[in-house]
Amino acid sequence: MVTGGEVSDDMKIVADRMQSIRAPRTSGGYSQAAKSGSKSLGIEKWKAAKTPEGHSYYYNSRTGESTWERPMELGGPLVYKSGDEVEVWSNGMRAWGKGKVLQVKDDKVTAEFCLRDGSVARKELPCQHKDLRPAAAEAMQAWSSDEQEAYQSWFSAMKDGSSSSKPALQVSQFLWRSGLPREALKQVWAIANPGSRTSLSFEEFAKCCRLVAHCQALDADFVKRGDRPLRVRLRTECLHKRPPALPRFEKGA
Repeated sequence: MVTGGEVSDDMKIVADRMQSIRAPRTSGGYSQAAKSGSKSLGIEKWKAAKTPEGHSYYYNSRTGESTWERPMELGGPLVYKSGDEVEVWSNGMRAWGKGKVLQVKDDKVTAEFCLRDGSVARKELPCQHKDLRPAAAEAMQAWSSDEQEAYQSWFSAMKDGSSSSKPALQVSQFLWRSGLPREALKQVWAIANPGSRTSLSFEEFAKCCRLVAHCQALDADFVKRGDRPLRVRLRTECLHKRPPALPRFEKGA
């Protein structure tokens, strides 16, 4: 602003003063003495920042250094494990997609995530790749206390399976009690159990319940038509959003 003549003469004095208290620089950046001195004092001043697209990077306000990998001063490299909620950058869509880590092997993470058009994609990336990041708190499932209590009660009441998983057949039979049309339940099932697994965890069951609740709150004609528009809306707008009310299921025989 000073260079462009956009500030008063009084403010130019402040700018001159700021220049005088900066660390000495060399042609390659800050002097080696300044770098070594800041390291020895343990005050490198690493800070996190994001690009316009949302990619995280880290910069050092003292040395001018920047890196994609999280420095040790801020907790060190990110560590992922199977089941972690993540977000993955889609170059084709130019957007982040919410998903989950399927596998971690050596230095590679395989994640499945939702694209903006409602489809599902899968990527294998290095653990520290800029296109992979932990899901933000607001992007995660975040079951409300009412949801957690109700979903866990229904899940535990299923006789077959274990405390951590239930047979897919029994879960599908439970979902029929919602009274939703077959077309809508097919979309719920495709989102919550995309791999057609023979058993579902609590998280997957809870996803089914949440999507059922959203379907029960949506326009009946729109839900009955099912098909792609419903699947896209459920996946992009409803899956990570608390429903207006808990789902309703008729009592079993």
